[in-house]
Amino acid sequence: MKTTKIFGTLFFSILLLGAANSFAQQRIKPTVKKEVVKEKMVEKQNTNISNVNASKVLSKTNQAITAAFSTVNEKKVYSGDLSKAVHHQKIAKKLMSENKNFRAIHHSRMARTLAFRSLRLNKNYDHEKWDYTMEEQALFGNGIPDGELIDELNNTYPNNQFLDETITEKDLKDID
Repeated sequence: MKTTKIFGTLFFSILLLGAANSFAQQRIKPTVKKEVVKEKMVEKQNTNISNVNASKVLSKTNQAITAAFSTVNEKKVYSGDLSKAVHHQKIAKKLMSENKNFRAIHHSRMARTLAFRSLRLNKNYDHEKWDYTMEEQALFGNGIPDGELIDELNNTYPNNQFLDETITEKDLKDID
């Protein structure tokens, strides 16, 4: 009986030490700050978009916005989309000047989408002329969610009502 008690105690001790030892050998996961990962991802995205490619995207969007401006002035169907397009494009131009090309092309993408809407509402939409090329779509990649771009627009222009009637030729010159 004494030996059973000794073996039981010995067995329990070995079991306890084994469990403690395996716990001590578990690897600790390194803590990664999400902000650092996001910054590195943005850096990589920006290096993948050349100034030439970003300029092409912005230029094509400018053409679509100019067409939308002419059509809205002629047909007078106001939705606010033209104004938002112009303001997204202003943000895109500013971002490009700061070498934030990836973000710039996404604001320009959003601006072109809004210009498309404005053209459609005014019955003058030629999708083949201003639609996104395969090259542009490859540049956009997974992209930035539209909601994030809209939030940035509203934060940049907090008191703007985005009225199409207020857009002038001067606004168009600001985005060239």
